[in-house]
Amino acid sequence: MPLPTHFILNTGELIPAVGFGTWQAKPGEVERAVETALKAGYRHIDCAAIYRNEAEVGEGIPNNEDVQSALEKLLQDLGVGYLDLFLMHWPVYAVEKLHSTGKVRAIGVFNFTTKRLEDLLFKIDAVPAVNQVEAYFYLQQPALFDFCKSKGILIEAYSPLGNNQTGEPRTVDDELVGVLGCRPGMDGNQLLTSWGIQRGTVVLPKSITPNRIKSNVQVKELPKDAFEELNALERHKRFNTQSRWGFDIFDDVREEKIKKLHKALLKKIG
Repeated sequence: MPLPTHFILNTGELIPAVGFGTWQAKPGEVERAVETALKAGYRHIDCAAIYRNEAEVGEGIPNNEDVQSALEKLLQDLGVGYLDLFLMHWPVYAVEKLHSTGKVRAIGVFNFTTKRLEDLLFKIDAVPAVNQVEAYFYLQQPALFDFCKSKGILIEAYSPLGNNQTGEPRTVDDELVGVLGCRPGMDGNQLLTSWGIQRGTVVLPKSITPNRIKSNVQVKELPKDAFEELNALERHKRFNTQSRWGFDIFDDVREEKIKKLHKALLKKIG
């Protein structure tokens, strides 16, 4: 049975199962990477103001804090008239209003835990279409996954291959990934991207290498034993550290510790 190429949002819109991540790409790399991704068939490009590369992302798309002004600037930088999906950390009330403007077809949230989603859903009318979170077989977050599914919220997984922020081996570098990938004739990236889709999440692999960009979108259903072996590798391991934000956004570390880490980080980079 082939993997789905798209998922259906709670708005009725379709979203591609594989998106193209642009985080951490260096200046000059993003435009070429987006052009390559579009030629390879990607129709889901993920970007954010914090990446500081929206203008370059827009240059790779052919012509064929106030939330409203943030959206207008984003549209201008990208060179497009509307967004299919707009994710915001906060403020959600303002984001909710944007849906009626026609410039945003669906709204979503980013890094929301079950607790934060419960609080949010109690206060707003529109249920977010997407919750973008860090997710891979080391960090499967089953409780959050089940809660979102029960509310019609699609999980979108960033860093599906892991990342090297901490200097530790990425998930894609796990020895078992190479072994399991040999069975269906897949490389590690394809294996993990396929695993994410097979469990029902949109995935956002990132690359600037043309061959890798093209191969990442070539996914297929994993054998049951390979899928279950990856499921068994859960470690509750997070690669994206909270110290960059300065508060406990994931509700799993003491606030005082986060503040100390954030202060140390600012001192290091300042």
